Formats: sequence, structure tokens, C-alpha cells
Amino acid sequence: MPLPKHKAADAKKIETERLQGFLQELLREEENKYCADCEQKQPRWASWNLGVFLCIRCAGLHRNLGVHISKVKSVTLDSWTSEQVQSMRVMGNAKARAVYENELPPLFRRPQTDQSLEQFIRAKYEAKRYIMKGWIHPPVDIADLPACPGSMIREKKVVATFSTVPKSTSTTSKQSSQDSNSQSDHVQTEIPQLIDFVSSPKSGHFALNQTGIKRDSNSIDDLFGPIVSAAPNIQNQQQSQLFAPQPPNLPFSQSSPNF
Repeated sequence: MPLPKHKAADAKKIETERLQGFLQELLREEENKYCADCEQKQPRWASWNLGVFLCIRCAGLHRNLGVHISKVKSVTLDSWTSEQVQSMRVMGNAKARAVYENELPPLFRRPQTDQSLEQFIRAKYEAKRYIMKGWIHPPVDIADLPACPGSMIREKKVVATFSTVPKSTSTTSKQSSQDSNSQSDHVQTEIPQLIDFVSSPKSGHFALNQTGIKRDSNSIDDLFGPIVSAAPNIQNQQQSQLFAPQPPNLPFSQSSPNF
């Protein structure tokens, strides 16, 4: 039973994004950041049957070779199939250079003009002048294509990691709020004790002392006696010593007593 149109369109879109993810992943590799023929930065074209990434100038020269030699596509503007993407994954610029430039002279300088560059590309791919001897192109099997690019897997892992962060943060905030509440409760329980310690005594604990001053029966006077009465007692003792009768002064006898 065929799928509805909207579901078929969604499935096609998902497959296109999946294949595009593989291509972008290949372009992030260091070997594919430069054109396979002229070494210009940021190639955005490719010859999928040769398995190389190209700049726009070299892509035009590859088109001149014919599709029987080089099949050129735009990485971002054209649609790709699983077979084409897997062919790019099998080769890549580094492996393609090792194969198609195996016999290049050690001090070879890459051409810069369009005419010399076209001659080099024709000698490299059409005449196969520099190819590795006995080389056979590896088979391309779409079954070897992963279910999704590694970048998508990494993104899913990152999203899963970030989704766990708020939970730990909320747990920490709950613990901190509980700690603060327990501290505030502890302070609140201690404050009434301090207030009770300095608060006025209850009714029924007061009594009049000798001086007529109202005091607490459990105050410090009960332990050490009335402090107020200490000063008058000392003064009375001094006055009694001053007004006490003195013994009579006996005359000193110059003669020794007779024994």
C-alpha cells in the first residue's frame, strides 16, 4: 500500500537531510577542505564517481571530460543518492590523490592558468598518466552506509546531556532551599531562648527585701546574700570601733614591782 503524499514527502526530506549530513561530515575532514586538483579552499562541488571534492573552476573542467569519465554534482544544490554518497565515502581527496597522482614528480608544481589546469586534469583522469599501477576501484555497497552521520549522533548525545542538566540543578536548588529553611528554623528556635533568658520573670516570683526593693526570689541575692546591706554593716562596725570605751591609761611606775 503506497504511503500518503505528505508522509512520502516527509520521508524523502528526512532521507535528503541524512545524505546531506554525510557530505557535510566529509567536507569537515582536513583532506577535503581543499580542491583535489588545484588546492583551492572550501570546495563545494564533487565528482562522485571519482570520489573527489572540487572547486567551481575545476568542476567546470571536469564537465568538459564527459560523464563517462567524471560525473560532477554540487554538494549543496543537487540531490544525492545513497550510492553517490557512499562512493564519496569510499574515496575522498587523500585516497584519490594517492591513486591518481601516484606517479607525479616529487617537485611537481600545480598549474594555475585554466589552460594548463585543464591539460593536467585530462592527463590525470582521462589518460591516467599518473595513476597507481594495478589499482582497482573498490566496490561501492550502499549497505555500508550508516543509518545516520556521526555528527547527528553527537548532536543527539549533546541534547541528551543538556537535558539532564536542569534536573541536577533543580535538585541542587531544592537541597539549598531545604538547608536554608533548616538554618532559619534553627535561628528561630534559638531566638526565643535568648529572649526568655533576658525577659522579666513571671508574676509570683517577686518579694520585698529589707530595703523595700522588689526583687526576684530566684535572683543572685539568694545565692550570695543581699549586696545592698553589705555597705551599712561595714559602716556600723567602723562607728562602733570609734565610740567603743578605751582602757584607762595607767601611770608608768619607775620602780620595779616587788616580788
